[in-house]
Amino acid sequence: MRYSILFLLTAATLAAQDELPGFGVKAGLPASSTSGESAFRWTAGFTGEVHLFWHFSFEADALIRKYSLGGRKMTDWDFPMMMKYRFQAGRLRPFLEGGYSLSYESTEAFGGGGVHVTDYRYDTGPVTGVGVEFKRGRLRFEPELRFTLQYQAGVSGANGVLITPMVGLRF
Repeated sequence: MRYSILFLLTAATLAAQDELPGFGVKAGLPASSTSGESAFRWTAGFTGEVHLFWHFSFEADALIRKYSLGGRKMTDWDFPMMMKYRFQAGRLRPFLEGGYSLSYESTEAFGGGGVHVTDYRYDTGPVTGVGVEFKRGRLRFEPELRFTLQYQAGVSGANGVLITPMVGLRF
């Protein structure tokens, strides 16, 4: 019964909105790093957005960031979930977004004697951004500047701000 009510509320919300959920891709080149080095190369991934009410929407991304540092290969998966507010301004629609991000980092290194070592860690933290949306039919082009504050679990003083200029393309 509880799931039936949740399904009906979700279906009613989607039916009442004037826009369908959008899916697409995002890519960017981080302008900073969370650990002091400047070895980040690129960030890319998938994005999804559900329009809620008024000018609000919910966005969730799955972004991958790969880089190498001192002979180690690093892969970060970021999963930001944000609320987005769009200002009505005709074809150009500025927006603000804010939410929370979960990051999963894996580090691969080769130790002495060819020993392969893999290390994993999780980071969490708030994420915020600002950008503008260009709309042409169902296609949306979204350049944005995103700020992510990451807390390394169990380590005090290991916080960092990741600044990433990104471009999104949604359908």
